[in-house]
Amino acid sequence: MNESQARQETERLEKAMEENRNLKETVSQMQIQTKKENDNEKRKYDDLLARINRGTVRVSVPASACVDVSEAGHSGTDDRETRAELDPATAESILAVGRDGDTAIRDLNLCIDQYNAVKSAITD
Repeated sequence: MNESQARQETERLEKAMEENRNLKETVSQMQIQTKKENDNEKRKYDDLLARINRGTVRVSVPASACVDVSEAGHSGTDDRETRAELDPATAESILAVGRDGDTAIRDLNLCIDQYNAVKSAITD
């Protein structure tokens, strides 16, 4: 290998190392952003659970009644819909399904974004 070839090889390696550093930085920023999003959503979820447990937020679902509640007495609503209030533990269990699904989707989107960043770096 002569001096010119050695210089070209050195430049090629330096360019590859710079591209690698840039790719690592891009992936790192993606991971940081996803962590911030997950942390933010966790805070919202924890706040909602705290309000449910304090009783400031009540969770209810439509329910069927054997007796028409509106005929037997006032149901507390004007729409005459029978509702069943969930206890905090049950509400938490149901909400956890959505929380876990949302987190999994954000994590999967991160994986896809990282894959596309690497793919783009390789094909450029």
